[in-house]
Amino acid sequence: MDPPVVTIAVTGNVDGCTVRILEGALDRALGHRPDRVVVDLTGVRSLTVDGVTALIEATARANENSCAVYLRGVRPNVVKELGMYGPGRAIPHILGRGESPRSAPGGVC
Repeated sequence: MDPPVVTIAVTGNVDGCTVRILEGALDRALGHRPDRVVVDLTGVRSLTVDGVTALIEATARANENSCAVYLRGVRPNVVKELGMYGPGRAIPHILGRGESPRSAPGGVC
């Protein structure tokens, strides 16, 4: 049996006005205690520092419970924003094209 995976599909703009929606979805997903959470950003037009912060904070909470957070459909500007947080932060694993969370490393990313 495959470990539980929860997928969240995010669309539109994630900024200070909408980040609470993303935070709520992440909280609900983590509340199910899955092994892995996939956040699909394919439909996201822009992701501000508020959204990046929400993803990093959710990843830290997930890692405390041996859960891994993965990002799918990440645009280059989001990769840059995540990299600006530097080492020592819980940064989600970014899935490459065709990569699934089952084939990606689990646990703390």
